[in-house]
This record gives sequence, C-alpha cells and structure tokens, in this order.
Amino acid sequence: MVIAKKALILGIGGQDGCLLARSLLIKGFKVIGVSRKNLQGYASFTKLGINNEIELIQVDVTKKDAIIKLIEDVQPDEIYNLAAQSSVSKSFSHSTETINTIVVGSLNILEASKTIEYDGRIFFAGSSEIFGHTDKAACINTSHDPRSPYGVGKQASFNLVKIYRES
Repeated sequence: MVIAKKALILGIGGQDGCLLARSLLIKGFKVIGVSRKNLQGYASFTKLGINNEIELIQVDVTKKDAIIKLIEDVQPDEIYNLAAQSSVSKSFSHSTETINTIVVGSLNILEASKTIEYDGRIFFAGSSEIFGHTDKAACINTSHDPRSPYGVGKQASFNLVKIYRES
C-alpha cells in the first residue's frame, strides 16, 4: 500500500493556497489546510471541487506553540507558507497585522522546525514587492528596495529564511 505524502498549506484560504491545494491533490498528496479563520464550506474550495478532499485546521501563525503542535501532530512531508495579510494597499492601514503575519509567522515556522528537528521541505512565498520600483524585470541579484509594509515584511521573511538555511 502506497502512503500518500502529506502537504501542510498555511494560508490555504487565499487564491494561491486554493490552487496549490488542487494541484497537490491531483499529484496524490493528502492536503491539510491551515487558516486563522474557519473555512468549512468555503466557496473557492467548492468551485475548485476540492471541498471534501482537504482537511482544514484553524491555527494562527503568530502563535509559536500552536505552530509547533501543528507540525508535530500533522507530520507533513512538505510545508507551504502562504499565510499573511497579503494586500499591498491594505498593508499601509494594517501594518502591524501585515508584519506579524509575514515576519512573525515565518519566524515561528522556522523556530518550530528547528525545535522539533523537522526534516521535510518548507516553501516560503516571496514577492516582487521586495524589489520596489524597477526599470526592468527583477532577478535574484536585483537590489531590494521595498516600498510598502508588505514588501518590508516579505524582505524580512526572505532574509530570515536565508539566515536559517545557512545556519
């Protein structure tokens, strides 16, 4: 009997989270979705035909102990971190929420993984917002010049992941 790989998607309620869930289900993964809100019967899942195929858990990424327990309980093969207040324009009026969900959320996942010695794969969603305004298409070597709290949060998350990976 083949045991399906498990994918944990933090921030499954957004557009990218829903589409990622569908893609992983097609590839044979068992998908566990996490949101800080209750998403039972969520219209986007119904539209994509995945409403009854994913397990949903309500967890706040800004709570480190909850993230540790989540990863220990689920034992995922892969973790996808898409959780955040992700509206660039809203990040100016909700800057604390934006920074907390992006930076503290990322840090909690990294710390939880270190604490429990998680050895699976982790994906952190980036954003072109870390580059700010550019005259041409940005690449990995383009200097960072974020122009919004959202961009600053994504840059900080990018740097945290780099530091943890290197250490």
